[in-house]
Amino acid sequence: MVQCFTELLHIKQTRHICDLAGLFNVLNLCQNANLAQCKLTGKCIEITYVSYTRRCTQFEKMQELIFEIESNEEIWELFDKDLDSIFIHRFVPNEVIEWWKTDLKIQNGTEFKNLSVRQMEMDVQTDLSGLKKILELNNRQLRIYQFEKPISDTLEIQRLPEKNRNLILKQNGLKHFFFIDFEFITIGSFESEFISRIELNPKFEKRIAERKRIITEQELGHNNV
Repeated sequence: MVQCFTELLHIKQTRHICDLAGLFNVLNLCQNANLAQCKLTGKCIEITYVSYTRRCTQFEKMQELIFEIESNEEIWELFDKDLDSIFIHRFVPNEVIEWWKTDLKIQNGTEFKNLSVRQMEMDVQTDLSGLKKILELNNRQLRIYQFEKPISDTLEIQRLPEKNRNLILKQNGLKHFFFIDFEFITIGSFESEFISRIELNPKFEKRIAERKRIITEQELGHNNV
């Protein structure tokens, strides 16, 4: 009886470990996930988890630039015109906290006329043409992502674990991001050539170099404290 119970427990452990390994394989986060299918020790589970963590932290890092921007036309110039899938996270069409009138049509076709709304916030998927109109609103803060394909219904950026967020977004087609904060823009990309083209653009070259100098001085001053 004890032997049967032990065998049953091992079968249950095997199923759980295989399920875990299968999940890692699907996500492509752990090269050693298959090891879990042939071992039942706690050490094997630990190896699988450590391998998963290490690969997340060592995954190809996004290269970033931060510099001052002077107009919406300059922001528009920075985007990759070959990628037409734009995602804006938590877009606020009216940044002033006040009531304003609008019509609203929801998914089932119901339409509400002349609503008074305020602090409206939404995730938006659009194309380059729609992005250009949004930039003309002169919003002071925007979180814009440029994908090679539309994102799925279930992908919610705010729910992704921070340490492997970029990995998951890359697997879902992310190419670049553009974070606008008042007069500054932060650009991130998995493509070094894209970043290099911006760095070498005569319009932005001096601003980028100046911002790098300031950041370096700040980091050195912090380390000397």
